[in-house]
Amino acid sequence: HSSVVIPLSTSTTSKKRRTRKKQRPSSTTAALSDNKLVSLLLGIGCFSFCITTILFVHLDRDNPIPNLDDYKITSKIKFIPKETNVAAISSTSVNNNKQTQQKPKKKDIGISSDSDSASDSASASGNDDEKNNVVNSHIDSTEIDSSKEKLIQILVDSGLTITPEIGEKLPTWGEVKSLYGSKPRIVGLETCPNFQQNIPETDAYIGPSGIFNTGTNLLADLLLKYCTLPKRQPTERQIQQFNSEKRRMKTGMLWHVPWGKHNPISWRLKHKASLGSVGVNQENVLPVVVIKDPYHWMGSMCRHPYAASWQHSKNMCPNLLIRNRRREKKKLLTNKVTVEYRKTNPGHYESLVGLWNDWYGDYLAIEDFPRLIVRFEDLLFHLDEVMTQICNCGGGTLVNNEGGIKMQEKNAKAGHNNGSNGLLGAMLRYGHGEQRTDGFTEEEKTYAKKTLRKDMMDLFGYSHPT
Repeated sequence: HSSVVIPLSTSTTSKKRRTRKKQRPSSTTAALSDNKLVSLLLGIGCFSFCITTILFVHLDRDNPIPNLDDYKITSKIKFIPKETNVAAISSTSVNNNKQTQQKPKKKDIGISSDSDSASDSASASGNDDEKNNVVNSHIDSTEIDSSKEKLIQILVDSGLTITPEIGEKLPTWGEVKSLYGSKPRIVGLETCPNFQQNIPETDAYIGPSGIFNTGTNLLADLLLKYCTLPKRQPTERQIQQFNSEKRRMKTGMLWHVPWGKHNPISWRLKHKASLGSVGVNQENVLPVVVIKDPYHWMGSMCRHPYAASWQHSKNMCPNLLIRNRRREKKKLLTNKVTVEYRKTNPGHYESLVGLWNDWYGDYLAIEDFPRLIVRFEDLLFHLDEVMTQICNCGGGTLVNNEGGIKMQEKNAKAGHNNGSNGLLGAMLRYGHGEQRTDGFTEEEKTYAKKTLRKDMMDLFGYSHPT
């Protein structure tokens, strides 16, 4: 048998050739597509680079677009970095404003964070013009009502930075005067000679007192910073007994009266407080009692009742009157208040109004020994004059007052709780009259007006809401 070679069929060969022809173009097309994609991406990249370069050249690289979280507002249209010297920028702003526009009749007020040291320097020199120039050096382009200038100056001295928003919220001096008058009221100054003549200078003391929420801690801090009794001669044993309060024993500025600052005056000579009473002769202490507008004070008690208890809630306070549910007519009755000065010796009062009347009425009735009663509001608005009078009354000497007596913003607290107000918060609350009767019903307003002692309201210059 001879070998027979069978050739591949023409149809089969043709199919393979057609298949190869189809595959070759497909592969070539994919390669071309990839090249086009790469070229396109390179083109886009080059275009983006060019655009970025052009923008970068035209932008100020030293002043990128600001992050507002890192800036503080000094006017309605300007942002200044927090680390920037605000005084220098504010001064430049004023010079620019003077060249472009005139603003008569209104006074620009601006404060920077370093205004406290600046004001101290100006006050120490004794030159009012220099002090005014220092304050003006911090003026920004925001106008603030000149009727608020006195309050703003107090805030300047406290080291607070004033923004336009703060300026708008502040009360005017006219509002403050309508609530408390134009001058401070201090009761008991006529007893000062008695204290100075009959109490030995070597063992005299000054101590704050007052019911809850009236600023006794504030007064204690201010006394320690600005007043001293220079002729005091405490024994080494007395100093050691005060432990961490040695400076108070040396200066005579007690944290509070030794019978307890919140306790009634009837506790004097009958009780020794757990803090600051060891080695202190209670008869040698000048009590400085702090009183507060009763309407504002009742609001403070609603927020922080301390040792006082009465029927009330967050939405029903001060709740001076309650209804007798046992009677068909549901007659309104006074809401009794109990104060646990000590668990074994509580005090009972007709209402919060009764507590204010009785507690301060007992101090007012004192004739046997010297005492002063000052208004909390005067510590906010007339601090320098009030502190000078208190220190002089006790035979003391002012210290650290070269730049004036100033209150630090964070220290202006009416209590020792986290919710207490700083200086700004206190000015906003007590400089306006709108919040005096928050939570009062019409019946309670009538009751308070009828029951609050008229002689005490008149003596301390407090008025009833209209």
